[in-house]
Amino acid sequence: MRLSNLFTHSLLAALGLCGVVPREAAPPWPLNDEGGYTVEDFPFLDIVDKTALDPYMFLGKPDFGFPGVFRCLPFEEGDADPVGCSFVITKWEVWGDGDGNIVIKGGQCKAISLRCCQATVCAPKKIDVVVTPKELADLMWFKFSDKCIIQYTGAIYMDDGWDYLVMMGRPPRCQPKSYRPGAQRRSLGNESFWDQ
Repeated sequence: MRLSNLFTHSLLAALGLCGVVPREAAPPWPLNDEGGYTVEDFPFLDIVDKTALDPYMFLGKPDFGFPGVFRCLPFEEGDADPVGCSFVITKWEVWGDGDGNIVIKGGQCKAISLRCCQATVCAPKKIDVVVTPKELADLMWFKFSDKCIIQYTGAIYMDDGWDYLVMMGRPPRCQPKSYRPGAQRRSLGNESFWDQ
């Protein structure tokens, strides 16, 4: 029994779920602080400033028909905090309307962040997008968390038709100054869609 508890604690510590974070990444707030999350609503054109990520750098040029895209971000770009992300995923009800839906106006984004995790949902076109908190939670738990966040990387998802974008990564306040918007970044080999 004692060995099993030791194994479980070691596994959780390795995953970062016990609040064990590298010294240089330690957040300035308590590890168990669930109440200090921030909520933002901003224009899609400000996405790089508000998230420190350029989504089109990772999406590349779309194929014919604009099929959906899902990618884990490189560690140096995403580097998401799994504990903060687990709280962020549960907070999307904040944006719900009377019917429980989340409406993102065309050309707008909504973001929730806690500690060093930020989840952002955008409607990049001039078309309003309606999603439920359950749809977002399912995407963030079962796709983002299972494949990317557990490895301390962020994630990006664009649906079929490219009507809405979902990203999860580190907010700008947690990014080193060299990786903030405007800084020179390493190319991933895929050119930006807008540069074509």
